[in-house]
Amino acid sequence: MRYLTPILVILLIVSLIANGVMYAKWRSHRAIFTVNGVGVSKLELEGYLEQTFGPQFKMLMTRRILVDDAAKKAKLEPTDVEVQEQYDQQKELDYKFANLVRYNPWLADEKKREIRENIEVNRLLTKDIPVTEDEIKTEYATHPERFDTPAKAHTNMAIILNEAFTNDIMKLLETKGSPVKPSVIMNNYPKDVVFIGSDYVMTIPESPSAKAIFDMKPNDVKLLNPLQELVSQGAKKTIVKLLDIVPGKKADMNDKKTHERVRMSVAASRAANLQEFLSDLWANCKFESEEPNDKTNIEMQMFPTRLRGNK
Repeated sequence: MRYLTPILVILLIVSLIANGVMYAKWRSHRAIFTVNGVGVSKLELEGYLEQTFGPQFKMLMTRRILVDDAAKKAKLEPTDVEVQEQYDQQKELDYKFANLVRYNPWLADEKKREIRENIEVNRLLTKDIPVTEDEIKTEYATHPERFDTPAKAHTNMAIILNEAFTNDIMKLLETKGSPVKPSVIMNNYPKDVVFIGSDYVMTIPESPSAKAIFDMKPNDVKLLNPLQELVSQGAKKTIVKLLDIVPGKKADMNDKKTHERVRMSVAASRAANLQEFLSDLWANCKFESEEPNDKTNIEMQMFPTRLRGNK
């Protein structure tokens, strides 16, 4: 009996493994949804995604790994704080991106990975290019708008889709004391109004075209004509409520980060071509894959000009 016990234990383990494999196989073939009684399995979904997006995904990941590895070796990788700062700035100033992330929150991490890669590429391309202090001063004097921080107006911006409710929505925004939140207004008028911006706050940099908004005082509400790009999306009017105005400020050239930004701007005009840079990284990397055509497919996508040049 004592010799039989280990055998039974082994058989039990083998049985559990076999059952696990069979269950996994069953789950992959089981319909995850049906249409008119016709099922679509997880295996079909994964197969479609692999065939359609697999090559592009492999190229994207290869490029990011190459760039990130080079940045780490050169000690040029950005901190999480630097990435977050750029992400927050884009989310604040780009209402389209803010709305995209609001309804597709999973895109936030992908955007941060994209920002990280862009920072690393810019630092790597400009790191060895000599730039004089006179060139830095000239660059700032020529393009101060690239480095100064403009004044910013924080607003609730309501895009009116149905003019019949314009006055009602204006009254809600004009409420004193406890103003009605944009999310509540949208819930009450789901097909008639949309608030744009990050967390329903639209940030507008100061510019001649934004003078009407910067002439307002906090809590003022004004009816304006919508931007042309919003008209094409069904906007009839725009109601703007000014929350506050944050003053702008000149760039501090004694600040190391600002000085480096201007230096990189000068160096970028003399930097190597990105494709040439990636080509060097690719030529010197060690690539292995279980798919025999992966290397060729990745190279074709990463360097499409080579393919055109061979025609």
